[in-house]
Amino acid sequence: MINKHLLYLLIAFLSACNAQEPLKTGKEGKALPDFKIQVDSGSTFNTNQIPVGKSSVFLAFRTDCPYCRAEIEDILDDIDNLDNCNFYFVSKDTLPEIKKFIKQHLLTNFSNITVGHDTEYFFNKYFKSEGVPFTVIYNKDRKLSAAFFGKIGPKEIKKYSN
Repeated sequence: MINKHLLYLLIAFLSACNAQEPLKTGKEGKALPDFKIQVDSGSTFNTNQIPVGKSSVFLAFRTDCPYCRAEIEDILDDIDNLDNCNFYFVSKDTLPEIKKFIKQHLLTNFSNITVGHDTEYFFNKYFKSEGVPFTVIYNKDRKLSAAFFGKIGPKEIKKYSN
């Protein structure tokens, strides 16, 4: 009898590990807002510079978050199959912490990844996100397709970036 309960518990657990459904933010279909990301000591990148034609994936992360690191590693492992996306990893951590993270994960090796400091905490305020990882996917027309709280993988990114 206990084995039967363990089997049901295992099935329930594995079902929960399947693809995650997006959150309802009320911003679905809305245009990508303009905000700035500090990418190094003196320069900023504004989201209004993002061209139409490729999907944009924003990931709010913390440099010490294991779930954030796992999501980034999953993205990097499948980066060749995500060539229709530009990635923007934004953090509230300090710029020195972010630079160390970039170096550890060799993120400068990828032309479709921009990493920076959200100096105005715009991302978290706009989406009212309380934690990380928090991922939002904008389609090639710069319209919000999906938002997720918690770790997701390339499967969800591919599904909602088309």
